[in-house]
Amino acid sequence: MSYINQQKRILLVMSSLDEMGTSGKQTGTWFHELAAPYYILTEAGYEVVFASPTGGEAPIDLLSMKAPFTTEYTERFLADPVALFAAKHTRKLRNIDYSGFDAVFFPGGYGLLWDLASDSHVIKLIRDFYGHGLPCTGHPA
Repeated sequence: MSYINQQKRILLVMSSLDEMGTSGKQTGTWFHELAAPYYILTEAGYEVVFASPTGGEAPIDLLSMKAPFTTEYTERFLADPVALFAAKHTRKLRNIDYSGFDAVFFPGGYGLLWDLASDSHVIKLIRDFYGHGLPCTGHPA
């Protein structure tokens, strides 16, 4: 008898943008809203896969990396080479067969409002998860 991995998979979708429109203000994914769900989900036994629209390094909002916004989760993330590697090497969202995932999660941050809110692929992904009764959730920005 062969063993089949039954670990549940969560697709965590980050922003690829580091600026808010033409304002020149820096943005990205809010750090705590990335780090906390990552550890809560992995410690509960889920595999978490990071993705972003363009793939590669996903920007973290610099303000969220400073006190008073840092937390035990963000400090832990900064000291975790596996988590840092995942955030610096996100998978390109359009290249992922998301039918193999059990849920999708969107962390907070203003960057997501600029590139994910109107992305047709993201909208289809949300509709597909919702239509199949699969969890589709996120942190409020």
